[in-house]
Amino acid sequence: MRVKNLLDAVQLKADVAFNATDLDGMWSTQAGLYVRYGVIAARAEHQANAFKNRLSIIEGGTGQVSSRRTA
Repeated sequence: MRVKNLLDAVQLKADVAFNATDLDGMWSTQAGLYVRYGVIAARAEHQANAFKNRLSIIEGGTGQVSSRRTA
């Protein structure tokens, strides 16, 4: 299992750039950005939970192995 990079630094920089002369245009893009980064946040949370579950399985497996050796 590998960690997936979900954010593109160049795109993020472009998305947070602020143009004070075109505030209407900036506001019109906010809904789309909210959805895009909401999806990225959900994917990141899913990925983190998958790694936590995998770690729990590995730790549980090693605990079983060590208890067998001591018995």
